[in-house]
Amino acid sequence: MSTLSRRDILKLLAAASAGTALAGVRPLVSSLGKGTGPNILILLFDAMSARHLSLYGYARPTTPNLERFAERATVYHSHFAGGNFTSPGTASMLTGLYPWNHRAITLGSMVRRDLAGQNLFRLIGDGYHRFGFAQNVWAELLMRQFRTDMDEILPMATFSRKSTKPTVGRFFGGDPALAYIAFDEFIFSTHEFINPVPASPALGYLDLFYGNDARRAGNSTADLPFGLPFNGFFYFDNGEVFTSVESVVARLQKRDAPYFGYFHLFAPHSPYAAQKKYIGTMPDIKFPYKPRHPLGGHFKAEKLAEDATHYDEYIATVDEEIGRLLDALEAAGALDNTYVILTSDHGDLFERGDSGHATSLLYDAVIHIPLLIAAPGQTSRVDVRAPTSNTDLLPTLLQFAGRGLPAGLDGRLLPGFGGAEDAERPVISVEAKSSYAFQPLSEATIALIKGNMKLIHYLGYPKYADKFELFDLADDPEEKKDLMQQNPAGASRLTEELLTMLEEADRPFRRKK
Repeated sequence: MSTLSRRDILKLLAAASAGTALAGVRPLVSSLGKGTGPNILILLFDAMSARHLSLYGYARPTTPNLERFAERATVYHSHFAGGNFTSPGTASMLTGLYPWNHRAITLGSMVRRDLAGQNLFRLIGDGYHRFGFAQNVWAELLMRQFRTDMDEILPMATFSRKSTKPTVGRFFGGDPALAYIAFDEFIFSTHEFINPVPASPALGYLDLFYGNDARRAGNSTADLPFGLPFNGFFYFDNGEVFTSVESVVARLQKRDAPYFGYFHLFAPHSPYAAQKKYIGTMPDIKFPYKPRHPLGGHFKAEKLAEDATHYDEYIATVDEEIGRLLDALEAAGALDNTYVILTSDHGDLFERGDSGHATSLLYDAVIHIPLLIAAPGQTSRVDVRAPTSNTDLLPTLLQFAGRGLPAGLDGRLLPGFGGAEDAERPVISVEAKSSYAFQPLSEATIALIKGNMKLIHYLGYPKYADKFELFDLADDPEEKKDLMQQNPAGASRLTEELLTMLEEADRPFRRKK
């Protein structure tokens, strides 16, 4: 086969992505040999809810730069995460499987061992330089699990200011994932959620002592009244992080082989650290009243509204950095032959007594996430409104790379890139952090979205066991009107479908009698 020049490749890319209709935005899936093909760049922004983005019609102007980028991208309006926190959400994207299949369902858990090889880094192949960087420790833990399928992983604290905890797992090259669990999470940790009581009192005290000086780095400044952003392990400056990402992408762009780059950035995850120029600038809006849920927290409406405002201010801060990053990459020509994917792993909610995503609830604010894909050469906006899942990214990106698809995926090709808009396709999200990963789900919340309808099943909760809620997202986007009684036929059909899928997912974990 004759060798294609970079100019030839760019011409092919431009031709493949020309047009404004869905059928006109096509991936490059030619028979290019090893070391050729388009770059693939994922920029994931942790805990970014689609419900709080002006891109999707939110009343506050939180994302002018995302809106500008959207004018030359495919925008997905009903895109759902596999779960409501990082472990299940990220694992679903990287394996193409729902949480009840990959089983990274508990806090900081990993993909079941027999499916770990079905990850995006391995499947995309060694014709790509496979790069990963995550500021979220649980996302980095998944990359450590997939480390033999990756060419380059930057340590979590690479672009940080000051660390508050010593981390030693990364020094154990044989199995850094196990080393993290054994040392950083179990022996040293004093994390309030993961392990508030360390296995070693002496080393736990060292952990606390180690962080005393570093915590001063998080003090408020004139530009950052709420202090530097913090991920539970270290402080960082978003401007520095995004500038560093720009430099890394520029370096990857210069390689002879194409790259697959996965950047999991912590912002706008809490604590919300907006720049001063955005604080107090958001217009007042009236949040709809939603009574406390039996599984919700105890925050009052005033506190939830205040948290939502700080969240919006922080999203606007991050949006400015996103715009600056994309402008710099485009000016340098780094996006000419690159698929750019902007998304999140889950959202945050401020309703029914809960703030953030440490919740058992699966309302849209916490699982409805952004997805924008800009194909090389794309100049027009395309909008997709059918429900899609973040499991769909794996098969779609494999197609971008000209790779075959493995059997048994939950994900499908995204509409606009080979897939069809299917209103009858069920999309699943799972919250099961209190269940055992390798037993049938015993305590869980499961959402099924099909067309405009959304069914939520509450399984095994002592105070809310075996309950169902049904919403019409078109007529009731705030999920305030439970239709289980008003629409018994529709409720029965969706309930039967969800329970059948759950039974199938649990079957491998049931003990044989």
